[in-house]
Amino acid sequence: MAAARSRGVQIKHELLYEEGDPLTSEQVAKFLGITRQAVDKRRSKLQLLAITTGRRGYLYPLEQFQDQGVIPGLDRVLQVLKDYSPWTQLMFLKSGDIRLEGKTPLECLKAGEVDQVIWAAQHYGEQGAA
Repeated sequence: MAAARSRGVQIKHELLYEEGDPLTSEQVAKFLGITRQAVDKRRSKLQLLAITTGRRGYLYPLEQFQDQGVIPGLDRVLQVLKDYSPWTQLMFLKSGDIRLEGKTPLECLKAGEVDQVIWAAQHYGEQGAA
């Protein structure tokens, strides 16, 4: 059981740090040019994806940001996935999806394919053919 738990922790760490160190609330505020309170508000409105670190606050996966700010359409996808944990949301965004021709939802969002990603999110977790 301890080995399985340890493996789960390792997988989460890889998922969160794969593209680089995640940002803190303060770093997101500086990057977006807003206050830390505005970052918290966006997180609570599912406009930003954040992983809780307990008492230390939140970490924001780097992949959701691009030069101009947050990837367009991410907020709409997070609304569809609101009943899933942030870890599951992150896994969805970073995993290839047959509904998206094997591309990841993040790749599709960056290419402007927002509606396709929303459709895939609406059907996330369903069994059977896409």
